[in-house]
Amino acid sequence: MTKQHSAQPVEGDRRDFTFTATGGASITVTATYAATWRDELEPCIGVDEVCAILDAWTGADAHYRQYLWPSTERSDDDVFIAYIWEGRVVLDTWTVATDRDQFSLKALPDLLADDHYTFAEAPNTQENGR
Repeated sequence: MTKQHSAQPVEGDRRDFTFTATGGASITVTATYAATWRDELEPCIGVDEVCAILDAWTGADAHYRQYLWPSTERSDDDVFIAYIWEGRVVLDTWTVATDRDQFSLKALPDLLADDHYTFAEAPNTQENGR
């Protein structure tokens, strides 16, 4: 999913990830590693970061993303995503992964077409002596 730049993460580790929409903007979000409902340690973000990713993605090609509806209206635990891809409407949900209403970044590849964006762990500036 991402390029590792440091040791294996542990619960509570915070790391930056960069999302770049193809032909669009790049944004960096800070994820906290947390145990998910599947009892796996995954990088997780809040709804504000999820919507920032979707806003960057939508803005890259608004014509084809015209049917995007990010929403957390149902119990604040789902972000609904719908868009046109290769002539089809894709409808999916990004569901909370933890009991703290966080969303796992590991779910991103299943939600958006992989040629629509790139996603990587940002370099650790402390490792680079900054």
